[in-house]
Amino acid sequence: MAENQLTEQKLKYSKYVAEIGWGPESRNLTREEVVEKRITPPIIGDGFNLPTATHHIESWIIPEPKAFSAMSPKGGIHKHLDCRPPGMFAEDDETSMLDNSPHYHTYDEVYLFTGTNPYDNLDLGGEVELWLGLGDQAEKFTFTKPTMVHIPAGLVHGPLVFRKVNDSARPISWVVFYDSPVLSNVHVRMLPPDFKQLGEEE
Repeated sequence: MAENQLTEQKLKYSKYVAEIGWGPESRNLTREEVVEKRITPPIIGDGFNLPTATHHIESWIIPEPKAFSAMSPKGGIHKHLDCRPPGMFAEDDETSMLDNSPHYHTYDEVYLFTGTNPYDNLDLGGEVELWLGLGDQAEKFTFTKPTMVHIPAGLVHGPLVFRKVNDSARPISWVVFYDSPVLSNVHVRMLPPDFKQLGEEE
């Protein structure tokens, strides 16, 4: 095939390809701030990046224990380490809750937890805790091996806690597939009664 025909072929399908980067909450951060604050912003791709996309996808690298379960202080649960930069949520906003407090979606979602050990891809490299269900009906799942979780529309999920990361040089990879081009969360103010914040383990 002639070179100009190859060029035309690439242009013809370019609408299906787009560079992706940090999500909107983190785009104003510099790489130096990310390192200094020990923030791990996700790489996000969805309908905002690529109009033809039918899914929202997040790719996280988790190099140290981290929890995604905080509500605002007035919600009764103390604020702790999260990927969001300080000031993203008003401290005095009683309705403000960080992104991975217990919540549900109106579309299906899939979580994929894997390790990054190139010589043992069955090694998760740590311990992940995920709660499924609402309040005192919630069930706790603990993963130490690569795991996939299907979260049907309407199922409350969270807190999500990376309890252990064995080696920061080989972090845990967490990928989120959401069955819609735009992510939306419906938060609930009900933690499982047996849930312990990161650092409160017995």
